[in-house]
Amino acid sequence: MKASGQSNGKPLQGQHAVVTGGGRGIGKAIVYELARFGAHLSLMGRDEAALAATAQELRTAHDVKVEAIAADLSVPQAIQTAFGASAQRLGAHSFADGYAQAVTFGLLMARAWGIAGLAGLHKVAESLKKSNTLIGTALQLLTDNADTRTALATSPGTLERVLEVVDWPKLSKGKTDSSTC
Repeated sequence: MKASGQSNGKPLQGQHAVVTGGGRGIGKAIVYELARFGAHLSLMGRDEAALAATAQELRTAHDVKVEAIAADLSVPQAIQTAFGASAQRLGAHSFADGYAQAVTFGLLMARAWGIAGLAGLHKVAESLKKSNTLIGTALQLLTDNADTRTALATSPGTLERVLEVVDWPKLSKGKTDSSTC
């Protein structure tokens, strides 16, 4: 992230963050903190009224740009459309709260299903997309962009090394879903 806004107490000044579920609960708490640090925000979720109300509160309280984007993010095409609209309205995404969640869950699924070569997130995305459209699409969106791949380069390596030592068949009792853990 850029450090240009750090001198004024707003280390995220000018950065564009995407937060799913930003209209209520934990997502709303996250957007308030990000706005306090100067980030421009794209709030995504299903409840258009809650998103719009939160967006207006943030604009007033923190003088940041905020877009409310109502979308059902369980639908792969809606993910692509929402992220596209977000980038068009506020510029390229600096980060999104879902990146870490999608990468972690995707790598866990790949490990559970025995998908080889965890070192290549894009290959994992392609493999997962064949069997699990949502997480595969989310990972593919993240790994299609060269800048995002660069930003994700360090953390997944650590996560992959940790996951490599997990004995998933023993942990999952032979089932590929996580409901047994």
